Amino acid sequence: MTLESKDHSLDELDRVVVKVGADVPLYWDHFVPIVFDRAEDGEARPSLLSKKAHHLAFVTEAAVFSLLCDDRAQRCVDGLLRVNGQPILPERYLGLWRSAFSQPIPLGDLATRYSLRLFAMLSGPLDRLRGAQAPRPDSPFATFDDFESRYAERMIVGTDHMFALKMDLTEPNAVRDMCFGEEFLLRIRNEAQIVTGIELEVSARSVPVQCSMFSFQENTHVVSN
Repeated sequence: MTLESKDHSLDELDRVVVKVGADVPLYWDHFVPIVFDRAEDGEARPSLLSKKAHHLAFVTEAAVFSLLCDDRAQRCVDGLLRVNGQPILPERYLGLWRSAFSQPIPLGDLATRYSLRLFAMLSGPLDRLRGAQAPRPDSPFATFDDFESRYAERMIVGTDHMFALKMDLTEPNAVRDMCFGEEFLLRIRNEAQIVTGIELEVSARSVPVQCSMFSFQENTHVVSN
């Protein structure tokens, strides 16, 4: 999530921490924090609380509190961030997030409890990726070709040979496979345009979040040379 100008006041209505599945290797971060701010129409608008660039937005608890201390907790001092319309001290505000981390919810509960779904997005040039070896020996895909073969039917490929793949993170092995798939892309991020990220999809009764295969929004990052 791009940090907003501190001249812009926020009214935080809720927060939730999602914990991804147990199939993810321990050397990856395991949380997806979501914040709900009041939109102009008064409804709660969810967004991902992360400032990771060119990376799927899984974070550690320590990274989230560092981000909060750098931005949202500071806003509390001057009243530029309120909680449910009321001013709040920074220490009390951070305590709300500690409570959220003490009771993270599994991915499968996000839709039933909050009418939200998380999708991972990957996009990159097939001609630069084919033949690439996996960065880690424990990858289920020895080469990018194995990854492509596994998900070829779900990839959208443009005339420029850029592929795009979108997966609901509640699908079996989705978090694991998209993390390993992303590693192929990150190895060429200084040489070619890639897109990686996580995006929220909101049900019809909530505030919509735009979702596009080749035009990922605020929770994704495009890297180009």
